[in-house]
Amino acid sequence: MPGESVLLEGEGFPEDPREAVVLFSGIRGRVTEASARSLRVEVPPCLPTRPVEVTVQRGTLVSGGQAAMVVAEGTPPRVLAPGEVLDIQDPGAPGCLLLDGGASYALLLGSASTVVGARYPVRVRTLAGAPATVAAASPGPASARARWAEQRDPERMGGRFATDWEAQLRWRAIPHRPSAGERAGVVAVQAPPERGDRRTFRVLNREGETEEVTAVARHIGERAAIYLDEEAPEDGFQAGDLERLARTFDEDIHPVVTGSFGAESDLDGNGRVIMLLTPVVNRLTPAGSDGFIGGFFFGLDLRPGDGGNDGEVFYAVVPDPQGIHGDPRTRERLLRGIPAVLAHEFQHMVHFHQRAVLRDGVGTGALWLSEGLAQMAEELVARSVEARGRDSAAAAFREGNRIRARRYLADPTGTSLVVGTGSGNLEERGASWLFLLYATDRWGSELLGALTRTNRTAVENVEEATGSDWPSLLRGWWTALLAESPGAVVEEAFPDRYQDVDLEALLAGGEGDPWPLLPQLLSEGDGLAVDTLFSASPAFHEVPASGAGSVLLRVGGAGDGPVAAAGRLSARIVRIR
Repeated sequence: MPGESVLLEGEGFPEDPREAVVLFSGIRGRVTEASARSLRVEVPPCLPTRPVEVTVQRGTLVSGGQAAMVVAEGTPPRVLAPGEVLDIQDPGAPGCLLLDGGASYALLLGSASTVVGARYPVRVRTLAGAPATVAAASPGPASARARWAEQRDPERMGGRFATDWEAQLRWRAIPHRPSAGERAGVVAVQAPPERGDRRTFRVLNREGETEEVTAVARHIGERAAIYLDEEAPEDGFQAGDLERLARTFDEDIHPVVTGSFGAESDLDGNGRVIMLLTPVVNRLTPAGSDGFIGGFFFGLDLRPGDGGNDGEVFYAVVPDPQGIHGDPRTRERLLRGIPAVLAHEFQHMVHFHQRAVLRDGVGTGALWLSEGLAQMAEELVARSVEARGRDSAAAAFREGNRIRARRYLADPTGTSLVVGTGSGNLEERGASWLFLLYATDRWGSELLGALTRTNRTAVENVEEATGSDWPSLLRGWWTALLAESPGAVVEEAFPDRYQDVDLEALLAGGEGDPWPLLPQLLSEGDGLAVDTLFSASPAFHEVPASGAGSVLLRVGGAGDGPVAAAGRLSARIVRIR
């Protein structure tokens, strides 16, 4: 009988009830007494009438099975209205959940762990009124990911070389940090640059060494001064191109970024941010790479005496149609891609000033949050130019975020929001942007400035700024992503959704490219799905209508045992049809 206490006899049982895992066709019962030769266990109260196989687990050891028969219906099934949500805080605990089998549900499993690189095995079982079988996993997420595997990132894509390079930049910006007193008065104030001025800059090259280059000021804008390396190919940017880049920074990027995140520094007192266009950046990308490093900001430039340029400097690629300094790069392609890089890196510059210089924090903080904020700068500039009727410019600013976000949605289970791959792959950067897009949609764009102008770090920073705890934030975001999936019925007033952002339109792919987030379809009868969750990652499953009176659902860890406590696993069930 469901809920009845039964005695199991055997050998080698653990003598601590907490170490014994007793499963009824994969559904865990609560052990109340334990000895080496016997276990007393409660039959899961939600089991339906059906045959089951009883097994005992001790660590990785599993006993042979014993057949048993559940002879009565247990707990009545839970009935949810369309769009209604049920949260389970300890999904790995003994027991299970019985749902009305006449409806379809989405099951969202998520880890709220913040341990970088950690992974947690989970298993999802469904039981109906028939003997248990193992269902083959749906190929949905993998096939969706494959459709986007060949997409190119216009900013940094190119494989490991790009993420290694950024990791080096972040690492070198941290050591030898002078105090505010030591910084004072070190840098001589410079006059605003004039067209034709020649200047020597120190630029970090692909060997990680400082390389001196001489550049000439070719265009001076209100906020930007553009210097061109004397070694740049002659068939590169034209005078009108440089004026266009400076105007884009002055009119589109600078007011939006400073208005949202805070002011940049003016360490050298020249009233300008310098854009240094140099083939040293072209040479950072290995030949034959899928993409390239378009530009970067180096934090040591804002730390006097640490070997930088003692001022606000961007470093960017130059057109190289003949491929003298690497693979060929056309001016047309760079004119489309560089503005998004400038918005991204300018946010990093502002962030470094606000956090590391003014508030004595370490660098720009946690990588995932720092990158998400910089990617939000691209999005905010896109919104600004779009509001002024420049749809093509808005699309160019959004291109990288759109591709990265779709790659993440194609396989969210395999991607950690808190970054587990060095300096972050494309999917992880897509996750951080989608998370902050949701957070600002719910708490307002003022959140971005609060996250920037602080020395708090990572999760602590987000919790303080939103007034919400980390697991709740993640569940809300994952539910908002789920609500965008075709066929999901979620009430308009439901708080955990993108309210003012049309995410499907924002991420629209080419013709024939559907919405990339495809929950894994579980069996209509008995089924088993096995996942491995990274820290701060979700798994999406669909539990279809069974046609029977009820469907039983249970989540466990490896081998159907307990879920690792460090994984901070939670489950959310949403009736979608």
